[in-house]
Amino acid sequence: MLEQSPSIIYIESQRGRVTEQGGETFCSFNYGSFSNADKEPPYPVRYFNETVLDEGGKAALEVSGTCCFILPLYNRLDVIAASQRISLQPGESLYLNNHWEVCCLNPQPDEKASFLWFTFVQKDAFIEQPSSLHVSLPLNRVKNQWIHLPVSQIGIKIGCVESRVKLNWDPDRKAMGKTFLFNLAGSFEVCGRLLYEKDGLLLWDRDQIELEALHPASVIIMLELQDVLDAASGLTTPKPS
Repeated sequence: MLEQSPSIIYIESQRGRVTEQGGETFCSFNYGSFSNADKEPPYPVRYFNETVLDEGGKAALEVSGTCCFILPLYNRLDVIAASQRISLQPGESLYLNNHWEVCCLNPQPDEKASFLWFTFVQKDAFIEQPSSLHVSLPLNRVKNQWIHLPVSQIGIKIGCVESRVKLNWDPDRKAMGKTFLFNLAGSFEVCGRLLYEKDGLLLWDRDQIELEALHPASVIIMLELQDVLDAASGLTTPKPS
């Protein structure tokens, strides 16, 4: 067992639950009507949510002044942003920069749809024109290594890891100070902590991140967050309880 490092674990059963017009959202950090002093997001993250849409349901995302990343988890998802309608399937992702209105729709008339989405503050985001990047993720072809997403100043990586395979990452200490991991499927041991499905883990002061998958086809997403905080944001790294 690895020695545990400074960290905060966000257990799936303790996520907030917010009713949307067309479904409901489960939030790792404070969002909408869910507010908890222990659930302040680590800067530059603002929201980190999973939304489940009812049959034919839709939900407006709170993205003002941020960048947004959308990852379908179950069934097809349609995204309307800047008068464009983009269809996403599980295994695809969408990155939106500097959009003010984003709406997600479930086109299935008889099945629910779910998706992961998170937003984060990006330097000079207001200077750029609204932009988007639609990326297909090779999750079924690339195993046991990190898939890097070429977006923003934060590092976004996804790993699809087979059972009992170890996967490591060396953070860039010059630019990064915190790392947030979210387990999408299966289970992992990460730096001595067990992560079950939909659990999150915030780490800092790590020279290396070590993880091992405990179930077949376990999938995890990792965000490398800037060490230098925006003093005006008022958001800091939560302290472990």
